[in-house]
Amino acid sequence: FGSEGNSLLPAELAANIRGNAWDERGLQDVVEHVLDVGPWSCLRESPLGPRDRPDFLIGQQQHSGSGDALAMLWLAVECKVGGSITQLTRQIDRYLAHEIVVGVLVVTTRMALIRLPTELRGKPIRGCLINGFA
Repeated sequence: FGSEGNSLLPAELAANIRGNAWDERGLQDVVEHVLDVGPWSCLRESPLGPRDRPDFLIGQQQHSGSGDALAMLWLAVECKVGGSITQLTRQIDRYLAHEIVVGVLVVTTRMALIRLPTELRGKPIRGCLINGFA
């Protein structure tokens, strides 16, 4: 996420998250603290559709290709401490089916959940492993 599609967001998260996340809600809380100070709009659990509610949507306005108009593009952020890679991949695919979602960042405490495809539907997927959480 950024002007060239590259971002330090995963590195910023990993460097700035402190504390203990005993469950998914705890991990969401500490991630929210980091996201709230960034130069973007951040929404928590905002629905994309009836079945699709990422933990966070991070938005930046981008100029459209036609000139003056601005469009809000969103990066979905999903926090995971459990579940399977298959379930997570299906969930990410649903998020990426929405035109306004330009990519997904998965923040997790489990190495197994980082082994995601790097792209689905032509959109990037990145993982951020947070160590030191129970």
